[in-house]
Amino acid sequence: MRRRVSVAVVSPAPRDERINPLLGQRRLGSLALAERGLPRQQLAPVARDEFVFSNTGTRVRFVRGADGAITGMLLRPRIGPEDLSPRTQQSVDSALAAASATVTVPGEVLDRYVGAYELSPTFVITVRREGSVLHAQATGQPEVALVPESETRFFIRDANATIVFETDASGAVDRLVLHQGGRQMPAPRVR
Repeated sequence: MRRRVSVAVVSPAPRDERINPLLGQRRLGSLALAERGLPRQQLAPVARDEFVFSNTGTRVRFVRGADGAITGMLLRPRIGPEDLSPRTQQSVDSALAAASATVTVPGEVLDRYVGAYELSPTFVITVRREGSVLHAQATGQPEVALVPESETRFFIRDANATIVFETDASGAVDRLVLHQGGRQMPAPRVR
């Protein structure tokens, strides 16, 4: 399942000639990436069609067709596979509205996910609930917030990863699967 990501022109806008060819207009804007339930992240220009997130080092390169028109966007994280997304005909306003839409997961569902999940004997992910937010902390790593994409799927912004909670035949949560860097790592629930 792909996350919905939208690139938008935002203002106020610094003047930067590297952005001009992308916008196709004289009055320049800045670029930002918007993801569902997360604040917009500014993109700093690196080259004509390439930008970088200063907080993660992830690079964004706009792909052009033979006619020079932008046909897609290539995300290159510091770790993990590249992800090519084709350009859509969706308007910026509707793309941003969809990207900023939040998923609300009922508290009783969140409570079912609280526990410890073992990726290996020395690497456990502990999930806890604070109000309407789930937090996860892996052995030796800082705690991170889990942003819901659905009732069972959560995005970890700082790690560019996703956690999916799975149930057994009786409906009890019995494991999570960590999707990161092109890998799917199941972690059975241990408590």
